[in-house]
Amino acid sequence: MDHQNEYHDWMRSEGEYSDDMRYWFEMEGLTYAMKTPRGQKAMLREAGFGERAADHFVENWRATVVVCEKGEMLQVYSRARASARAEKM
Repeated sequence: MDHQNEYHDWMRSEGEYSDDMRYWFEMEGLTYAMKTPRGQKAMLREAGFGERAADHFVENWRATVVVCEKGEMLQVYSRARASARAEKM
């Protein structure tokens, strides 16, 4: 039986991390083991996912990087607290 999995993850570009990226890691207080799209594709193949699925996954992330770099898509984290009035509605 074929199984389809979908997930979203952060990936990195080719090359070394910039000082800005290393600073962001420091601010986050986290360690990331991000893969490049090419590395992710290899990992998917090794895990037994099909060529077509791996190709689609990598192309999807490549397209995501393009629109993020252009500023057309943004990742935003929001936090809000409802006022007492809104809670009564």
